[in-house]
Amino acid sequence: MNILWAYAHPKEAEGLDLPASLELGVGKIEASLALTRRLCAGLPEVVVNFGVAGCFPGTGLEVGDVCLVSQESLADEGVVTEDGFEDLVALKLAARATWRADEAWTRRVSSVLQGVPSVRGTTVSTVSGTDALASAYAKRVRPAVESMEGAAVARVCEAFDVPWVQVRSISNRVGERREGGWDIRLAKARLHDAVRRLQAGL
Repeated sequence: MNILWAYAHPKEAEGLDLPASLELGVGKIEASLALTRRLCAGLPEVVVNFGVAGCFPGTGLEVGDVCLVSQESLADEGVVTEDGFEDLVALKLAARATWRADEAWTRRVSSVLQGVPSVRGTTVSTVSGTDALASAYAKRVRPAVESMEGAAVARVCEAFDVPWVQVRSISNRVGERREGGWDIRLAKARLHDAVRRLQAGL
């Protein structure tokens, strides 16, 4: 099966044996460039975007949990005025700011990773390292998890008509960083277990 495994940082894939993989780089710009170059060279059956992420409070997720991101959104592309935040769609500068993962592939992944919740994700340029910023993102798009590449992968896959799914493991709670309960080692171990199960089961 022609699966492209895509991740942002090399440590997220360190120790995995992936037959076809792509290091996206950190952030929307690097991820878009890397994935566009790769897809121009040939299209896979599906892009599996995997990595660690922060979780928002009140979502039922804890550090070390693995989740499927079934919907991605942009949280901070737009304008902030005294009246609040308006995204690119509201400004009539973009057709959409939300993307859904491929439903058939999401079901397949879910059947392998039984019991893993499907959640909303949001992609940011500025990670929420304060409670105030985390609260602002939460009010805008009601996400469960935060990353810096998910929506970029979704948009590029949409442009190339390639299905995508996203698997995330929680490394921390968003907001005040000193209170984030960080455990990247646990998140990486759980993430790698999920990827290996997918390699065997898809």
